Amino acid sequence: MSLSTRSVVILINIGNMFLGALLSLMATYVLIVIFVLKSEIASGGWSSINPITILIAAPIYTLVNIYWLVIPIGLLLGFVIPLFVSKKTKGQALVYGVVTGIIIGLVLAGFSAYDYAMGTSLISDNNVKWWGRFWTDFAWSVPLMIVYCSIWTSAYSLGKAGAKSSQSPSSDESWE
Repeated sequence: MSLSTRSVVILINIGNMFLGALLSLMATYVLIVIFVLKSEIASGGWSSINPITILIAAPIYTLVNIYWLVIPIGLLLGFVIPLFVSKKTKGQALVYGVVTGIIIGLVLAGFSAYDYAMGTSLISDNNVKWWGRFWTDFAWSVPLMIVYCSIWTSAYSLGKAGAKSSQSPSSDESWE
């Protein structure tokens, strides 16, 4: 592989990483808006909806607090997914996207449940109550997180499936 081809591959990989980070931030923003909208409607009905809170304030506040998790996951998936699916069929890429979404959904549901359990804990609470809150919140959030993450990772996988510009050299090419 020539130096210019290697440079193009590196640039494509970097572009995919930034695309993954951007998509993960967008997916997080949309999920936050959905959660806040649901909460606002449940607490005060449609008349209590404040667009500034739902579309700007709550998402910015939340993204500032979780960027340390969302951006690295996006960078990693933006790099790894194209490497795995670039030579796969759309069906294989879909399966890979769903499996990746399940894994990421489980991780994010765990973080979400931990955050909720820590936020609702009192110093006098015992361990049994804390773990009860954790597993209850995990059980409620895991289906949504898995479905939501699977939709985004599957869409990205399908978009990157079968790309002819491979991000790694094929078996008959060498880096020299």
